[in-house]
Order: sequence, then structure tokens, then C-alpha cells
Amino acid sequence: MLANILLVEDEKSIVTLIKYNLEKEGFKVYCSETGEDALKIIKE
Repeated sequence: MLANILLVEDEKSIVTLIKYNLEKEGFKVYCSETGEDALKIIKE
């Protein structure tokens, strides 16, 4: 696995596309719709 990526985006179609392509390349992708939720993911 290459790295972990946190994707913050509220448009579901964009998230689906980007997440699919990054995971296909071996990345572990975490997704969040808001900055607040992203901070919670980072703290975990």
C-alpha cells in the first residue's frame, strides 16, 4: 500500500470517481463531506 489519503468533498459523484481511481492505484482512501468530519477522521 502506498499511503493514506483523506478526501474532503461534498459531491458524491466526484468522491466515487476519485476514490475508485486512488484505490485502484493502491492508496487507502478515507472520505469526508465536511472539514469538521475530516478533522474527526484525522484525530482517530
